[in-house]
Amino acid sequence: MYKIITLIITSMLVSLATAQELTLKEFENQLEESVTKSATTKVKEFLDHPLAVESAYANYIFGTAYLDGKYGFTKDEVRAMQYLETSHELGDSNSTYILGITYTMDSSGPLYNANRGYELLEISAEDGHPVAQALSAICYLDTECANQADPKEMKDWFTEERDVFAPQALATLKVATQLPNAKDKFKDLRNVMFQYSSVLQEGNIEPDFSYIPIWFAKEFGTEQVEWWLEVGALEGHNVARITLAAMCYLEVEKCDNKARAMSLLTTVFESNPDIVSEGVYRGLNLTEDSDYLDLLEVMGFYMVGAVNGELNDMVVLNHIFENGAPPLGISAGDPRGENWYNRLKSTPAQELYNGYRAASIVSKMQDSKGQSPGNFLTPTLTFAKQADILFELALEKQFPEAMVTKAVEYLKSENYSSALSLAEDAAYNKHPHANFLLGVIYYEGLGVTKDANKSFKYAERAAKLGHARAQYMTAKKYFTGDGTVQDYYLAFSWANQASAEIEEAKELRTKFEEVFSEDQLHRARMVSSDLRMSLGSN
Repeated sequence: MYKIITLIITSMLVSLATAQELTLKEFENQLEESVTKSATTKVKEFLDHPLAVESAYANYIFGTAYLDGKYGFTKDEVRAMQYLETSHELGDSNSTYILGITYTMDSSGPLYNANRGYELLEISAEDGHPVAQALSAICYLDTECANQADPKEMKDWFTEERDVFAPQALATLKVATQLPNAKDKFKDLRNVMFQYSSVLQEGNIEPDFSYIPIWFAKEFGTEQVEWWLEVGALEGHNVARITLAAMCYLEVEKCDNKARAMSLLTTVFESNPDIVSEGVYRGLNLTEDSDYLDLLEVMGFYMVGAVNGELNDMVVLNHIFENGAPPLGISAGDPRGENWYNRLKSTPAQELYNGYRAASIVSKMQDSKGQSPGNFLTPTLTFAKQADILFELALEKQFPEAMVTKAVEYLKSENYSSALSLAEDAAYNKHPHANFLLGVIYYEGLGVTKDANKSFKYAERAAKLGHARAQYMTAKKYFTGDGTVQDYYLAFSWANQASAEIEEAKELRTKFEEVFSEDQLHRARMVSSDLRMSLGSN
């Protein structure tokens, strides 16, 4: 028995001597070798080694072993944190990071200690850990978390991190840290960033179409949306700029600067001029289920179009402010409606008329397809009504084309006096169709005494201005001597001039060719050539 005890003591002394003979570096190398080989029993043997107490690496291994229940260790989070704290105190940066993550990860868990966790993450961030840098930046910005991170340093942070957050999400986060007065302004930022990264990594969206972070931030209210839009504007995201411009113009939350709104819209147009045409299409997608943010976005698109000359967008904005839009907090009779109307009125007459024609075409297309005429914000503003508004403004400016269009409308409704007045005014401006209409009015005696001479005068004037039907009408008058001296050569010449467009004129020319002698036909063609040359010189 005595020999056995002696052997045990001797063995223990030898082991102790061996342990004492190991340097700390050798101890850690042996432990690392066991960890690498996943030698479960061997790793546990190092737990009670005298050098374990002073080894940052050993405490890190034991801490993570207890935290994850690996290397044969029974999972024990409390003991894990004790070992990791010791490792941190001994200078292990990995332990610092793991402690920070663990303390901040589960707000309902027993280990949750946000202040301690973010303190450690900030230390880890300063040591260059990319994920810790990202999380420290989040803490800097979040309303429920406070640290003293320096935004100037953050410009060089998390450049290599790829495992937790998507690169584009990190780029957005970096921009947010540089936003003036952004500290402690964002809510639940960590969760928003995780969701943002998840959507980006799935790759099922068009990042340029909508500013993704606001999808997740809008549940916290318009103030949070506005902060994110500020970030998006700094990032150069045009939809964010457009939506923010609408918030500023409508004086939502802290932004009530109309000049800022116009500046944002100018920037958008300069970066993408084609964006001005999108308002009408985005507006058509609005429904009663569209949320406040969707409405703001569409308002922004109307505005960027309107300030850059899109007439339909001006009409829409005037309508919204004059008639009200309760979902956007706009009451009927809002004076801003007059501002957009005045902008519309200042548009050149030619552009107003072109806008009328374009809106008329869209209206006919919608009618043929049975589509809904308006949208959720402007349910009564059909494209037909938009066309009418633009037309009336062009008419008010006495644009000849509009005057003639209205004159034709009056003729169809047998309002001959109004038709005559408009046609005469347009004819004074040398409008071809106006002169042709006057030729018809005096020929038919529509509200006036029939007058063959006047009919001929206006028909020939329209013919000289290039009006094909007037040219055929003039040919017939020369042929019959109606209101003028009969002249077959001029009749042939005007019929020849109109023949490219008017089939009846071609037939009349053919009849002359059949009955003219060779000399007469030669002379007729000479007169026709002279007429063509005179028209070309006008």
